[in-house]
Amino acid sequence: MAIHPGETYERAFTVMEGDSTTHVTCSSCLEGGEWLQEQCGGYCFGLIGEDLLDHWWEEGIRTMELGRLIVGYRRRRYVADVFR
Repeated sequence: MAIHPGETYERAFTVMEGDSTTHVTCSSCLEGGEWLQEQCGGYCFGLIGEDLLDHWWEEGIRTMELGRLIVGYRRRRYVADVFR
C-alpha cells in the first residue's frame, strides 16, 4: 500500500546478515504492529495485516480490539486499491 502525501508514517532502518534496508509503515498499520509487539514480541514489516488475521483464528485471542485492527487494515487496503 502506498503512503500518501501528508500522511504520518514511521521509517525504520534495519541491518540483517550484513544487508541494510529501510522500511516505512503507515500510522494505521503501526497500531496493528503495536498490538503484535505486545502479544507476540514483534512483527514482520509488510506482513502486519496478514499476521493480525492469523491471530484472529487462534483460540482465546479473538477480541474487539483485534477485530477493529483487522477491519481498519482491510479498509485502508481497499481504499488504496480503488484509488491506485
